[in-house]
Amino acid sequence: PQVFWCLCPNANLYIENHLPDVLQLHKRGVTICVGTDSLASNSRLNILSELQTLKKHFPALPWETLLRWATAHGATALQMQDHIGKLEAGMKPGLLHIKDLDAPNAEATVLMPC
Repeated sequence: PQVFWCLCPNANLYIENHLPDVLQLHKRGVTICVGTDSLASNSRLNILSELQTLKKHFPALPWETLLRWATAHGATALQMQDHIGKLEAGMKPGLLHIKDLDAPNAEATVLMPC
């Protein structure tokens, strides 16, 4: 079976005040997806906030990579890759319009829910 490394960076910072070596994981080619853990170890359940935390601490990671971790990789980890996670005929993707990814208060507007 395929192994996924699910990163919950805001929970890592909340619990340990430390992030794993995400660049090393990426360089090794492991399959990464992004989660939020729970409200017990996070101030909010927001994948965009998790991606912004990763970008802030690892600016060399391109947004395209981070967005893939949150979409296609997440769908595959949940075994939902035949329904969500990418834009293809027959898929049921949710679409968001995100204003200024690098802004701390970036806004996401739902264009088409799953």
